[in-house]
Amino acid sequence: MRGKKIQTFDWNCAQTGMYPKHALKRVIEKAIPLEYRERSGTWGDRAVELKLTSKTNVYFVPLVCGTGGCSWHLYSLKPTRYLGEISGEHFYTYRSLKGLPTIIAYGHMSVAEGVLTTYRFRSGKYRQSGVEYSIDNHGATESEFFPGRKVEPMPKALEKAHILCKAYGV
Repeated sequence: MRGKKIQTFDWNCAQTGMYPKHALKRVIEKAIPLEYRERSGTWGDRAVELKLTSKTNVYFVPLVCGTGGCSWHLYSLKPTRYLGEISGEHFYTYRSLKGLPTIIAYGHMSVAEGVLTTYRFRSGKYRQSGVEYSIDNHGATESEFFPGRKVEPMPKALEKAHILCKAYGV
């Protein structure tokens, strides 16, 4: 992602007005597991819309949320196409000139630690790529969840990402 204009968003940036209800309502209803329907923390009624390539708008739709973030389904329209599932609290990506770009998700694990997960578009869907990367939130040097795994600071490029909405992080 070096040299790219990285942008970031979270659940607070998802808006009901961005959600293409006419195109996705039935698809999303089927995507939410039965045991989560009608529960607090289940959404599927809002989206963040990003233009990830010159031709592709992607709708990031939060479905089920918990303490470490949300499970999001990604879709493009015309025709409606499922692009995969990502999970996390904050997301970082950029606009690509060649194919769909990499997405990095930050998931909150504790007061002292979070995890970065990389997703790449392969074989028609976004899929987790590589190993999760432990991030220090308050001066830790070793993961409390994975003893022996070094904890790194948040990459500077992600810290400098363009925030997509005023409510980000609220």
